[in-house]
Amino acid sequence: MIPANRTCALYDENQSSLGAPRLHCIYIGNLLPVLSSAFLPPSFPAPKRQAGFSLVEVALAIAVIAFAFVALLSLLPAGLTTFRRALDVSICTQIAQRIVADAQGADFDLVADRDGLPASDAEKEFSFRAPTVDEPGIRFFDEQGNEIVPKAGNGVAKGWGDLSPDEQLRVIYHVNVRVIPRVSLPTNSGSGAGDGLPIPRQARELGSLALLTVQIAHNPSGATLKLSEAEVDEIDATDRNLWKPRDGVEIFTYTAYIARNQ
Repeated sequence: MIPANRTCALYDENQSSLGAPRLHCIYIGNLLPVLSSAFLPPSFPAPKRQAGFSLVEVALAIAVIAFAFVALLSLLPAGLTTFRRALDVSICTQIAQRIVADAQGADFDLVADRDGLPASDAEKEFSFRAPTVDEPGIRFFDEQGNEIVPKAGNGVAKGWGDLSPDEQLRVIYHVNVRVIPRVSLPTNSGSGAGDGLPIPRQARELGSLALLTVQIAHNPSGATLKLSEAEVDEIDATDRNLWKPRDGVEIFTYTAYIARNQ
């Protein structure tokens, strides 16, 4: 009898001398798990599930990034415009300071063009465009604030056409300087005298103070800038000899008093 907890493996052996087969039983019982593991094909552990992003999550991430980039790109034009204007203000201020410094270092009679003052209209708000009453001119500067002196015309340009093509390519800023040769210091007296306006004087008589108005136009294309119509209509108009506003051309205006050195 084979025990209940045993397993018997039977096999035939050569027949005995009596001619009957002999059976041998080997109890392998507890060895079955060992044998089964030795003869069964090897088993591999189940692969671990790796974490990742689904297609929907990737699409949402791309959409968020794209929306953020669109918002950033929309700010670039405004930022560039602000940067360009800040640069213009800085360079124009340097140009104005240079012109005022040149006037302060020059002879007051030359700055006010005493010899060119008219013999009449002494009580009018007379003004002229520098450098002289009879020969007004325009000064030109490049993008770094360096003055471009025309080779022709004794270094004085009356307009855009007096520059050579090579010089025109370098021009970024146009400068118009107006001089009011006879003014008084502004006060708060309320009497009207000394309110900063020109004071009545005799013909060709100068005081000790002149008012400079410096207009600097960012005008690399060389667009024509017209003077105020008051130049012809009203000789004592406050905007006389100044450029009129023009679309697409930004004009910066600076003023300074120039006093006579005693």
